[in-house]
Amino acid sequence: MTSLRYLGAAGVFAAVTATGVVVAPSASAAVEWDGCGVTPSHSNGTNVVTYRDDTGDGSMADAIRSAVSNWNSSGAEVQVKATSGTPNVTFVSRDLGDAYGSTKCASNGRTTISLDPTLWDNDLNKQHPEHHVHTAAHEFGHALGLGHDGGCDALMQTGGAKCDPWTTGPNSEEESLVSKILSGTNNSAGRNLEIALSE
Repeated sequence: MTSLRYLGAAGVFAAVTATGVVVAPSASAAVEWDGCGVTPSHSNGTNVVTYRDDTGDGSMADAIRSAVSNWNSSGAEVQVKATSGTPNVTFVSRDLGDAYGSTKCASNGRTTISLDPTLWDNDLNKQHPEHHVHTAAHEFGHALGLGHDGGCDALMQTGGAKCDPWTTGPNSEEESLVSKILSGTNNSAGRNLEIALSE
């Protein structure tokens, strides 16, 4: 078993063998790292991340509110709040082709989550209405710093998984990792985000 570790001080991924030997920085690993890691504000010891819904779509707005509620009720030590001002995360409605959602990280620390209106009402979403909430919560996970990992028991499951039902909130491992990312304990030289890879 090999792991992919993010070496925070160097800002690179490296393949690490089971004995802990760093093989080489790797950009071609079989895992997609697409987490942003927004910078939260802090209020009374709580990580606060703000969002704004610019989708203009009632169904999307409902899913976003449910996704936010699921993150707020999780053990991730994050409080997600709506704002009319400049948010950490902005939700928009945009045609993405064959993707339900997409997260774009900007260099200014702002994140845009796009939800595809043409796929929003397709057969999958009609048969599994929880998929709307899954999509919004999953993309918000990227904004909080998570990449793809896990199967149907994980919110951040790799795209293309066929789940029934769809997970609509983070599992305990995802909660713990987000807490570490937002608190800064995973942003030091010793930061190791391990994502299991098969050789």
